[in-house]
Amino acid sequence: MVLWATSLELMTASSKASTRMRAISQDVAGGPEVLDLVELDRPAPGPTEILVRVHAAGVNPTFWKSRARGQSFSGAIPPFALGYDVSGVVEEIPLAGLTARSRQPTNRWSMSMSSPDSTATVVDSFFTRFGAGDIPGLLDLFADRIDFSVNGAPNIPWAGQRSERAELTEFFQSFGAVLTPPEEFTINTRVVEGDNAVVLGRNRFEVLATGKKFTNDFALHFTVEGGKITGYHMYEDSYAISSAFTR
Repeated sequence: MVLWATSLELMTASSKASTRMRAISQDVAGGPEVLDLVELDRPAPGPTEILVRVHAAGVNPTFWKSRARGQSFSGAIPPFALGYDVSGVVEEIPLAGLTARSRQPTNRWSMSMSSPDSTATVVDSFFTRFGAGDIPGLLDLFADRIDFSVNGAPNIPWAGQRSERAELTEFFQSFGAVLTPPEEFTINTRVVEGDNAVVLGRNRFEVLATGKKFTNDFALHFTVEGGKITGYHMYEDSYAISSAFTR
């Protein structure tokens, strides 16, 4: 995807001929004061890209953090333009095999920076690292600020709400401290749409303190933005788990 923006007076059919665009750019790290309105060359889409004329762009935590540290999540350094959560009009679709009708620049388009591929990659990495007990690697997948929720009874050590990555070390360490290695851990379904993924699975553990086992069918909802997990909502069989922790 290639994004471009025009001034209001250029938002007409003739704007397709324009070779310039407006963007908010920065040359150094810092606060909002480092942002400048600049004119840049209009990008040209490659054979596997589309060109979108941007009407509106949002700002999320990924972008202000990139602005503040002077490095984008992909590793780019200034000068760069931020703002990829956009809505606009498809101007060019130079993909082979598309019909003339599908090439018309009237298709409305909105998108998030997290593509299904990047979201799936992060989710797959999560389960790989979780299975390996790689807690530093797991923490690296999460944003600094998160919407993190695991519902459950008070006697379940990992249940509760969390909002910062720093709180997750204790969360992930709790499993090895109170449970045996899993007798079963199966992923049955994974559905990815944009920056959201839902994973359905089943696991089976024994509680060390009671010797009781539980089988847990779970659904885990991830939100991935800018390559980092910003939302983690676990729905599991809290009754079965709580019963296994009850002496």
